[in-house]
Amino acid sequence: MTILYVTLGTNDVQRSRLFYDAALGTLGMIRKNSSETGQGYVPASWPAGGTECLLWVEKPYLGYPATWGNGTRVALAAATRQ
Repeated sequence: MTILYVTLGTNDVQRSRLFYDAALGTLGMIRKNSSETGQGYVPASWPAGGTECLLWVEKPYLGYPATWGNGTRVALAAATRQ
């Protein structure tokens, strides 16, 4: 099984962009796609011609406020907890 992508909801695209750019940067990921509704991230080593993003942080598609999901879990690997 291959995960195509993971989407996390946000109610504030600009604030989430600042947070995820910094947090994911320490994990070796970069922002590859940006719009007024969200952004997409890939590993820094992602092929230049690749168009898919692995992690999306966006306003919910149906326009409802983003909230936490019951049972939703995303794990990202890092060299250390810091």
